[in-house]
Amino acid sequence: MSYDYKSRSSKEEKIGDYTTNKDGIVRLDFGNPSRYINYSVKLLKDDDFLFVSNESYPYHRHHNPVHNPTVKLFTDRSIYRPGQTIFFKGLAVKYNENGLPSKVDNAQPIYIVMKDANYQEVGKATFELDEYGSFSGSLVIPKE
Repeated sequence: MSYDYKSRSSKEEKIGDYTTNKDGIVRLDFGNPSRYINYSVKLLKDDDFLFVSNESYPYHRHHNPVHNPTVKLFTDRSIYRPGQTIFFKGLAVKYNENGLPSKVDNAQPIYIVMKDANYQEVGKATFELDEYGSFSGSLVIPKE
């Protein structure tokens, strides 16, 4: 997306259609790497799709020598009420020094902590990663 200062609105720009390599990796060319980028990606496979939006601030690019895993969490719904069960799937991703995804150490467990609106812990669970760095589970939202 780019911002049009005259109309004071964002404008979508399609940069292309891509296919992953044999390892499931695709590199996107966003142009000038020294500017802020807000992007959306739609992944398609048969009748399934995943829509992901993100932002990139290039000035962080080489200032973090530690490449910690990041967990992307996907839920079955966007809104829940007290007493309902949240079903989710998580994917742990680690990036190497070139910004490419690398294998996550699946021997390390993932800890999920659920907090209420006052940031008080109301639930937690531990999950083991599979060989692809993913996990799934559920947590029940307390009624009070």
